[in-house]
Amino acid sequence: MTNEELEHFDPKQLKDRLRQQLTRSGFRHPVIGGLELDYHEDIGLWIPHFHLLVVDDISPLAALREKYLTKEKRPTPDNPPTSYISRSMMVQILKHPPKQLSYLCKQRWQSIRAYIDIVTGKRRTKKYRLNRYAFILSLTVLDSYTFSDLMLTYKVRVISNQFKVTPPVCEQKAENPRKLRINPSLSEREGKLRRDDC
Repeated sequence: MTNEELEHFDPKQLKDRLRQQLTRSGFRHPVIGGLELDYHEDIGLWIPHFHLLVVDDISPLAALREKYLTKEKRPTPDNPPTSYISRSMMVQILKHPPKQLSYLCKQRWQSIRAYIDIVTGKRRTKKYRLNRYAFILSLTVLDSYTFSDLMLTYKVRVISNQFKVTPPVCEQKAENPRKLRINPSLSEREGKLRRDDC
């Protein structure tokens, strides 16, 4: 998105779309993550992406990755490797929890500069501090969001500063078959997705 589009960017729509993709891919366990934007200097656009913590959902993760790979931009004669090519997903095993988990909710956006590795000939990227205008713009936009605006939760809620796993509706019904308890704050569509999980 451009600088002008960033000023009016609403993360809710993007988070809702990702939740739908998680549901369609068959994720059964809670997912926690955060939204980050980087400014890509070679194309002059802000690119949003998510950092997610996924537990045990190996097959759904592979299915989600396959969906993104089908949309990945491939280099062509008119689109050489020096131009932007989407790296759809990068999956890492959790080896250094403090360092990796800190990426879930980054509160500083950066600039991405692309270059060609002189040894391999491959396109590489490196992060830098934003230029003055982009830095001020990023702080202004970040200040307009709450912490939860940039946080993605799937099958989990934040209650009293703690993560609480949201039980499927079918489990709630088993506890009290005469009364199906559905959070009144959920929309009809969200309630349907919960029932579909059963």
